[in-house]
This record gives sequence, structure tokens and C-alpha cells, in this order.
Amino acid sequence: MREKLISNLFFRVSNPLPAWSLGFYRIVFGILLFILAFRYFSNGWISKYFLDPSFHFKFYGLSWIAVFPAWILYSLFVSLLFLAVFISLGIFTGFPFFVFSDF
Repeated sequence: MREKLISNLFFRVSNPLPAWSLGFYRIVFGILLFILAFRYFSNGWISKYFLDPSFHFKFYGLSWIAVFPAWILYSLFVSLLFLAVFISLGIFTGFPFFVFSDF
């Protein structure tokens, strides 16, 4: 019984699979990330959530770090838009996935 399960598992793992599903996932994921970043621009959430509040929760010991200026925050979101396009088109996919995982 155990040998049959192992041989069946080895047979399933060794069969080639089509790559279209992974490509479709990458394209849809990139489009969704683009929509997510674009919504921050269109709804004004960058200034509403990051620039306008008078009180920001800070980690203990890191209260000396100030909020970034507006031009840096907007440039970060513009870079997220470009990285989302790179992910959906499959251009340099390793770097955009790494940067998006940090945000």
C-alpha cells in the first residue's frame, strides 16, 4: 500500500504541467496590484492616510523617524505602479516581486 502511494506520488510529480496557469496568475496578480496602487492616487488616500493625520503610531525607540515628505510618498506609489506593470508583463519579475514583498 505504501509503495503504491509513493509510486503514485512520484508519477504525479514527474509529469510535466502546462505553464499557462502560472502565467495567467502572474498577469492577473500584476493587474490587481496595479489597481490597488492606482486606487491610492484616484481616491486621495496617500495624503489622507499618510500625510494629513496629526498623530502617527510609532514603534518604541523609533519615534525620531518623521513621516516622509509628500514627493517621496508619491514617488513610492508611482514606483509601485511601474513594478505592477512589470509583474503583469513578465519583465524582470524577480525584482518587482521582491520590492512588493517589502511594502
